[in-house]
Amino acid sequence: MEQERGNLERLPSAVKDYSNLRINLWSKPWRSAGATKLPGSIQKALEVIDQWDHEGFGDGIVFAEVAEKIGMPRKDFNKRVARDPRFKQELAQRGYDEVTLPRQSKRGHRSAKGIARTAPASAFAPDPEASYTV
Repeated sequence: MEQERGNLERLPSAVKDYSNLRINLWSKPWRSAGATKLPGSIQKALEVIDQWDHEGFGDGIVFAEVAEKIGMPRKDFNKRVARDPRFKQELAQRGYDEVTLPRQSKRGHRSAKGIARTAPASAFAPDPEASYTV
């Protein structure tokens, strides 16, 4: 108790009035809810995806290719990046959906998890009021 009182004497006079004041020096600094900082691996993956999109390589990219570009094993990429809700949120904001893409491998045709652009609404959507069927 003596040590706590000694710490109170170092505080400004406005705070000294609170005798039951407890100070937690180990608490994390406050951040606003909107200011989330993305971890390095997620940031690198998003940069690769943005570069892929900017250079126009196609509509879809497989997670294994992203993992290879950032120098991360595919297994770790799936656990640390692809399943992270912040990564999924960033992909949604950029207009991507998580899909299964066809992929050619040494063993033949396979399917792999990846992302693709969200399909825009078709201009040729069927008219629900039409009396004909196609």
